[in-house]
Amino acid sequence: MNELKSLAIIGAGGHSKVVAEAAMLSGWESVSFFDDKKDGETQITGNLDKFFQLKNKFSGAHIAIGDNHVRKKLFEALSADGVTIKSIIHPTAIVSKNVLIAGGTMISAGAIINSGVNIGKGVIINTGSIIEHDCVIKDFCHISPGCSLGGKTVIYELSWIGIGSSVKHDITIGKRVTIGAGSVVINDIPSECTAYGVPCEIA
Repeated sequence: MNELKSLAIIGAGGHSKVVAEAAMLSGWESVSFFDDKKDGETQITGNLDKFFQLKNKFSGAHIAIGDNHVRKKLFEALSADGVTIKSIIHPTAIVSKNVLIAGGTMISAGAIINSGVNIGKGVIINTGSIIEHDCVIKDFCHISPGCSLGGKTVIYELSWIGIGSSVKHDITIGKRVTIGAGSVVINDIPSECTAYGVPCEIA
C-alpha cells in the first residue's frame, strides 16, 4: 500500500501551493485543499469541518499556514483528533541523513540542512535556506526564504526569522521572536521581542 496516496492540505493561501507542488514531486498521488475562506484561486474541497468529516479518506494531512500561532493551534486540533500530520520535503532540498525532523514540518526547494540538526514539529524551512550543523529549531518556527543559520544556533518555539537574514554560529534566539528581513544576528536574542538590523538589535 502506498502511504503517500492522498494528502489533505489545510490552508489555501500562497504557501499551500508551494506545499502541494513539493508533495506531488516527492511522491504523493493527490492533494486536496481545505480552508474556511471561500475566495481565492485555489480550488477548495471544503472547510475545516468538512476535512474532519472526510479525514479517513486521506493518508495524512499537512498544515500549510505561514502564521506560526495559527499553525500551532491547527496542529494541536488535528493531533487531538487522531490525524496523522505529515512532513513534506521538496526533492531538491539537501538534508543530511543525520537530521531529526518531527511531524508536520515543511522543507522547501533548495534548502540545505546539515548534519546534527534537530527540527521540531510544524516548522517551515523556506526556499533556499541554509541550516548548518547541530542547529536546534523548536516547534512551530518559520525560517523564511534565503536565511542562513550558523552551526549550533538554537531557535525556540514560535519564532520567525525574516527573509534573507543571517544568524552567526552559537546564537540562541528565544520564544516568540520576530527577526526582521535582512537582519544579521550576532548576539543572543531574548524571548518575546522583535529585533532587526545590521547588526540585529531589539526594537
